[in-house]
Amino acid sequence: METGNVIKSKGIYLYVKATRDGAPVMLKALKSEYKDKSQFQTLLRKEFETVSKLDHANIAKETQLIDDPQYGKAIVVEFVDGRPLNAYLAENHSVEEKLNIIRQIASAIGYANERNIQHRNLKASNVLIAKQGDEVKIIDFRMPFADDLHVGYSSMAHVSPEQKDGTVAIDARADVYSLGVLMKQMGLPEDYNGLIEKCCSYNRGDRYMDMDSMVADLDGGSGSGPSTKRMATLAAVVVVLIVVVVAFFALQHKSAERQTATQEQTDSTATQQDQQTAQPQSADTAQQSVATAPAGSDAAAATGAKFNDQVKQQMFADMDRMYQPYLDGTATDKRALKKQIGRYYKGLQKSLSPMSNEEQAAFDQAFIEYKMQKEAAIK
Repeated sequence: METGNVIKSKGIYLYVKATRDGAPVMLKALKSEYKDKSQFQTLLRKEFETVSKLDHANIAKETQLIDDPQYGKAIVVEFVDGRPLNAYLAENHSVEEKLNIIRQIASAIGYANERNIQHRNLKASNVLIAKQGDEVKIIDFRMPFADDLHVGYSSMAHVSPEQKDGTVAIDARADVYSLGVLMKQMGLPEDYNGLIEKCCSYNRGDRYMDMDSMVADLDGGSGSGPSTKRMATLAAVVVVLIVVVVAFFALQHKSAERQTATQEQTDSTATQQDQQTAQPQSADTAQQSVATAPAGSDAAAATGAKFNDQVKQQMFADMDRMYQPYLDGTATDKRALKKQIGRYYKGLQKSLSPMSNEEQAAFDQAFIEYKMQKEAAIK
């Protein structure tokens, strides 16, 4: 192994261009202040164990984990003779050329996501474009346990909201968000605004579920569907049409309504009497369900495992109890609190499963918003 130039970089990793068996390779090692620490060596090893299993033309291949006499433990990575995405974009490429780059990125990340591997750090500097043929090579997958070692991101603009929050389980939609941020930076025509907005939705339930569904819209003609402004205009037109239709049928049936008014009033009175008879029993049942609903991940047990208002209120009450020691000053270890909240989220999500996409989105939004509200109170 002959080593050459050290490539300047931020973070904990050291990148060295080297030659192995007469061919150029890249070494990914740890900077001197980290290379002798076992926890960071473990992080490097875990990355190799995960990424070396991936075999895709648009993912830079990690071929070997070695102990280099000069740099310590290092991953041997396929060398890419190219430039990062931001340098590629400065070359003023056509829209179709940019779309080709997006498709390659989506293909690589979608392949990894199907194997339950998320990139978690998809940004311009981690997308290399080869000089010959403009072939994409994705590098630097981020391991899910890196946060436990306080390995920060060099940039947060590309990171999804739920990833910043740190308690919600991450899935393919986190990478969809990051790719949406990259597309924002690519200067695509306005026709693609709707697609980008969907990728970058704060509520992950509103995003594409995976890369395949995003690419299907990308290749569907306009590329995205209408932008927010055009959607608002269309919605206004639909509302006007609905009002006109409702008014028309209201006039047509006005005379018939007068003839049946007496009967309707009688039926209404009977219905109210039935409701008054049934109401005490329903109220008692609901009150009993709330009172007996267990805390933590079993909060939904009394409701048939559906995320509804009753479960939401129980969830808020459970979170109040967890945050209270930090609000009154009897506890100060926020790291321990974060882990406790994370365990609670995963337990409750498991209790509620299976949920529809709409229920999952409502659950995530309510959980994150209430968590942010409680954390704001203890800062």
